[in-house]
Amino acid sequence: MKDISAAFLGLVLVTSPTLTAQDSGWQALERNDIAAAHEWANQTLAQDNGNLRARHLRILTLFLSGQFEGALADYAGLPDDYSGHNETLNQAILLAYLHLDRYADAATFARMMETSGPELAWLDERAASPTTVELNGTTVVPFVSGEIRLDADNFLGDLMPAIEVELNGTPLVAHLDTGGDFIVMASSRARELGVQTRPLGSGVANNQRTPVSRGLADSLVLGDAQFTHVPVTTVESLPDQLETIVILGTRILSRFLMTWDNDLDRLILTARDADVARSRHLRDHTAGVEGVDFYLHSTHYLWVHGTVASYETLMFLDTGLVTLDPSGYQPGGAIHASMLDAWNITHADDFTRPVSVTVGSANREVSSLLVFPDRPNWPRLESTGPDILLSHGFLKHFVWTLDFDDYRLYLKPIVP
Repeated sequence: MKDISAAFLGLVLVTSPTLTAQDSGWQALERNDIAAAHEWANQTLAQDNGNLRARHLRILTLFLSGQFEGALADYAGLPDDYSGHNETLNQAILLAYLHLDRYADAATFARMMETSGPELAWLDERAASPTTVELNGTTVVPFVSGEIRLDADNFLGDLMPAIEVELNGTPLVAHLDTGGDFIVMASSRARELGVQTRPLGSGVANNQRTPVSRGLADSLVLGDAQFTHVPVTTVESLPDQLETIVILGTRILSRFLMTWDNDLDRLILTARDADVARSRHLRDHTAGVEGVDFYLHSTHYLWVHGTVASYETLMFLDTGLVTLDPSGYQPGGAIHASMLDAWNITHADDFTRPVSVTVGSANREVSSLLVFPDRPNWPRLESTGPDILLSHGFLKHFVWTLDFDDYRLYLKPIVP
C-alpha cells in the first residue's frame, strides 16, 4: 500500500570519455542496462576467469534474473580477501539462499557476515519452521467485488484488487500488492489473527520510516493452495483506516506461475513444479503474446523495461498505488517531478497529462501519472534502480502473467 505523497528520484547518468573496458559492464548497470552488464561479465570471464570485478558484477545480474544457484556458485569463486566485498553483495547472497528456501544456509551465512542479533533470531525461526506451499495443478481465485465487505476490509474496491483467503483459520479479504513482501499488516491486526511477532528494527512503509516486527502465520489458504509458516511483517505507519487491512505481496505470488486476469476478475495460480498444468497455463494465457524479461530485486521489487512518452526507462511494478487523479481515474503510475521537463511532460495538481506507456508489445495511453515531489524509498542495487512506478492503473487493462521460472512478463490487452 503506497501513500500518495511517496516520491521518486530520477536516475542521472554522467558518462566519462575515459571509461575503460574494465568498467564498461558496471557502467551498463548504472544506466539500468542489466542485460548488457550481464553479457559483459560473461564475455570478460570467458577471457579471464580470474577477473573478480566481472565475477562480482555477474553475481548481481544473476541474482536480479532469478538465477540464484549461479549467483551462489560465482560467489564461491571469490577469495575471502576480495576487496570488493560489501553489504550489497552480501545481502544478495543472503537473499539468494532465502529465495531457494535454504533457510539454515541463510542463517549460517548471516552469522559469518556478523548480522545483528534480532535478524539472526528471525533467520533461525525461519530455519526451524520453513515456509511450505502445496498445490496440485492450478487454482482459480476470484477477485472480491467492491460490494462485498468481508470484515469491512474491501473499501478500496477495484483500486487494489482483493481475494478471499483464510489466515490462521480466519476467513478474510486480502489485497494484492506487488510492492509488498509476503504478508503485511498492522500490529493490532496481527494480534487479532494470532500471529506472534518480534521487533526487528525499522523499515519503510508508506514512504516513511516505521518500526517493523516479524513473525510467522501458521497457515494461509489461497484457493486450493495451502501455505504453512508464512512470514508476516507488521508496520506502524498504516493510516488508521487501514489498520485492519491484510496485504499479500510478491513473495506469495512468486510461488506460482501467476496470471492476474483483469478481464474475468480472477487470479490464476499454477504450481511451478506441475509441468503439464504449467504448459496448459502458458498456452491458455500467453500464446501469441510477446513476453518481456523482468527482474526481481531484494525479495519483492519487480523491475521491467519499457517506455514512457517514448523514453526508455526501468519501471517498478507496484499494484499498491491507490489514488485517483482529478478526472476520477486511477493513474497509470508515478514519476519524479525532476523528469517532467526533460521528458517534455506537462502536469498540474500533482498529476501529468495523459501519457503513452509501453511494456514489451503492450501499449496504452494512461490518464495520468502521479508526480512525486521528493525521493521515494525504493531500494537500489548498487547504482541501478527504476525511474518509474507502474501501477494497477496501467496493468488493470491487461491480462498479465508472471513466469517466475523464466522471469518473463506477458501482457495481453483486454478486448472491450
